[in-house]
Amino acid sequence: MLIRKASVFLHATFHTQDRCASFMKTWIQILILTIITFTLITLVTMKIETPFDGNDTYGFPFTFHIKWSGECFDCPENPTETYYGYLLIDFLISGIIGFGLLKLFKRLKK
Repeated sequence: MLIRKASVFLHATFHTQDRCASFMKTWIQILILTIITFTLITLVTMKIETPFDGNDTYGFPFTFHIKWSGECFDCPENPTETYYGYLLIDFLISGIIGFGLLKLFKRLKK
């Protein structure tokens, strides 16, 4: 009787560990896809205009970082400005895209 209870307990424990490992694997894959998506979208949509008296802007769909340069009349005291709220929103949008890509990869794999 004791051996059977121990066997059931060990089976449930290993099953829970398998679920936890699978859950962590999925979240790590989503995180990696999110970082890759965020980096690619930022690199593709950034505007580097400082060599031509312009502003550098980073972020899509929301601009989260601006660097002012060149001649401007109403320039702020700090030549760079970062909007952390927009950075978070852009990262969350990349996370949604990463989640969708993971689901698409898993569906195509089947």
